[in-house]
Amino acid sequence: MNNFRTRMANQLSHSRCEDPARPIAPASSETLIVELKDDTLSISDTHLFDFPNSKHGLFAANNRIHARKVKQDGDDTMFEMLEKIDQPDAKPFLVLAGRPHDCRLSIGADGIRRLRAYGTDDGNGRLNCGGWIFDALQSSSA
Repeated sequence: MNNFRTRMANQLSHSRCEDPARPIAPASSETLIVELKDDTLSISDTHLFDFPNSKHGLFAANNRIHARKVKQDGDDTMFEMLEKIDQPDAKPFLVLAGRPHDCRLSIGADGIRRLRAYGTDDGNGRLNCGGWIFDALQSSSA
């Protein structure tokens, strides 16, 4: 898969830490910026995390989840979400290690990219463990 940067319309669902792949509430719409550079995928949220980021003292809008490519299977690419990132990021959003998570990016026959992912986090140290589910479709180039 070639490097890209695109905007995606996401249906975000929340879940429990113990079962992050199963939603506990109806999905809500949001916009993500998804970027692939070499083997690293970045998922940037444009407004969901709009509360003070305790680690950096900044507003957390545009926090990024990072993932590393682990497997290519035809038009599907699987990624491992990273608890720690190799390079400094002003606004990282870290997934919890040791918890189940999944991140897949695929390209349909129509050329549209689709991101499906679920994972857990600790709310930047402010909340108990919570889960989230992304189901996003490419809407335009970013």
